Amino acid sequence: MIKIRHVGITVQDLDKMLDFYGRLLGFKNKKVALESGDYIDNFSNLKNISVTTAKLSNGHDEVLIELLKYHSHVGEELESQIINPGITHFALTVDNLNELYEKALKEGVKFNAPPQTPPDGKALVTFCRDPEGNLLELVEVLG
Repeated sequence: MIKIRHVGITVQDLDKMLDFYGRLLGFKNKKVALESGDYIDNFSNLKNISVTTAKLSNGHDEVLIELLKYHSHVGEELESQIINPGITHFALTVDNLNELYEKALKEGVKFNAPPQTPPDGKALVTFCRDPEGNLLELVEVLG
């Protein structure tokens, strides 16, 4: 493996999620596209897929987060796991976690706990939920 290319998150409300990851966390929206056809059908193992994808970057790297809003197969009981919502969690390195924490709290973001330093003292860490309940670990590297 060379590096992680991106995290894909299936979403219900694309606009709300773009606002959260863009305005609040600072990701730049590189590309939004409506995708369908054989390519999408083949990798999803489904037929007649229609999905809007939004590719987000931190402005320094390639695409880091891909939001996927499926317009087809919504609410269907499917064998394919590709369009089921959510992930376990992913971590983002941020600057000034305490400032971000206070700003996000004012906007109603739900946190498990205030930022804390783990026993090794090398970071400040907290977990929060995005607007659709996905768990994010926010980390500020110290010293």
